[in-house]
Amino acid sequence: MKIITTLMLFASLSFANALVLNDTDTVSLRDAFSNSSVAKVINQLQTVSSNLPEHSEVNLYINSPGGSIIAGNELIKFVNSLGRKVNVICDFCASMGFQTFQGIRGTRYITQFGVLMSHKASGGFSGEFPGQVNNRLDFWLRRLEKMDKIVVAKTKGKHTLQSYQALYENEYWCTDTDCIEQGFADKVVDVKCGKSMNGTQSEVINTFFGNYEIHMSKCPLVSGIIKYRKLDREGDPVGPFMSPTNKMSNLKKMWMNSNIRQINYINLNK
Repeated sequence: MKIITTLMLFASLSFANALVLNDTDTVSLRDAFSNSSVAKVINQLQTVSSNLPEHSEVNLYINSPGGSIIAGNELIKFVNSLGRKVNVICDFCASMGFQTFQGIRGTRYITQFGVLMSHKASGGFSGEFPGQVNNRLDFWLRRLEKMDKIVVAKTKGKHTLQSYQALYENEYWCTDTDCIEQGFADKVVDVKCGKSMNGTQSEVINTFFGNYEIHMSKCPLVSGIIKYRKLDREGDPVGPFMSPTNKMSNLKKMWMNSNIRQINYINLNK
């Protein structure tokens, strides 16, 4: 009887940690944080939220190397103003992806083998010195500290501001249950896509090799490119769709990863 009870408890826990994604309640960010990528996600969140019953929850799935602090904060601000619970599901959340994962008020789900990464901001700005440069640096240091305090508060006492900043001094990485132990995630979740996520969706990316129209699965669990074709400067296709080679399979990943070290680039003169 004890064995049966244990097995029933295990089954119920496994079921509780399963999450099915549908196009009616899920929006994904599979890109670096930028004005355009965040604007696209916000627009999709508005559409999904407006079509759901009042108390239904929304899922935001993130697989991102990071990006703009300003764009990330815009996404956090918008999500937290929606008036409904938005759960964040992380597969790979680096830098601003990590901060967004912490800043949104819903449940923080991380996939099995999912990864979180946090590190010091990098970037630069110009201005008169002494004077403007000092004030601008002081402003960004205070803003970054405020973001760190939000992260620390979500750990519920597992970290202080000092211990968290020491943790990411030389980059901090964690995976699924390790992230939970540190207070940076709430639950490990088994995610699958519902039938509404069948098929592909297209987007245009700018790479070192030119502009490409790529088709990816609607299901955010599938990160690879399904097919692609090159575009000319006017955005017209050059040749037919092609199946990706190993090189092209990694094209989007290479493009995304090229932004990692520009994750928090600041130019206050723009």
